[in-house]
Amino acid sequence: MNKVIKKDDWKVSVWAGGTTNEIFIYPENSSYADRIFKARISVATTNNEEKSLFTKLPGVERYISKLSGDMKLQHTDHYDVEMEDYQIDRFKGDWETYSWGKFRDFNLMLKGIRGDLYYRQIRAKCRLHLEKDSTVVFLYVIDGKINVNGIDLETEDFIHTLPGQDTDQDRLIKKEGHTLQTRFTTKDGLTTYQMVKAGLGVSFNQAMIARDWKEEVVQVPLSPKRFVCLGMALPKKEKISPAVQRFMDCLEQWMVEFLK
Repeated sequence: MNKVIKKDDWKVSVWAGGTTNEIFIYPENSSYADRIFKARISVATTNNEEKSLFTKLPGVERYISKLSGDMKLQHTDHYDVEMEDYQIDRFKGDWETYSWGKFRDFNLMLKGIRGDLYYRQIRAKCRLHLEKDSTVVFLYVIDGKINVNGIDLETEDFIHTLPGQDTDQDRLIKKEGHTLQTRFTTKDGLTTYQMVKAGLGVSFNQAMIARDWKEEVVQVPLSPKRFVCLGMALPKKEKISPAVQRFMDCLEQWMVEFLK
């Protein structure tokens, strides 16, 4: 599941040296003030150049990255660091830590769970390889735009189901004018699905067909959505029986629920 957190959803707090925008806290409805949380992500702006003492947070792993400005950290009895842009400093929440300067920074706090913070500059289209056991991936876009789970079919190894048989897949490929890099062809959708699961390429199918296939395959909705036409053939001169009418009504109701 993907979730977009907009600036309007951030929780803003003001303190003596600046402001903090809490972007995300886990579990939901946890309280940083009460120190009851497992993960917290925030962006802070410091407007006071004077030496400032960080709040001690026993049991918390801290990760901080400078986004802009001049920032110096002092971890008493450990080390000092003058932060470069996007440099990441990892330290214990119970350390005695001071900061100087006017700056904006990105903060990750973890308590009792495993995680890390990374910075990556993306100049063009690329693929991010994430750990297999990752349960939550948080992306903070400093500048520009990012396409999450977007797939360019024309650059991927494509697995084509029943090519040349005037299928819904064939019709959509023709309608969109795609030139696909077909690597494999199959005779049924389930085989295609299993080949995608094996990492042999990508494909697409009707949502109605794939909705009950629950394996290690990421299903990404097309954007914008595409639809196929479904029809029912009935004898023209015969009156529809109550059973057929009931079936049509149930089918229509099911489709409405499915498309919600």
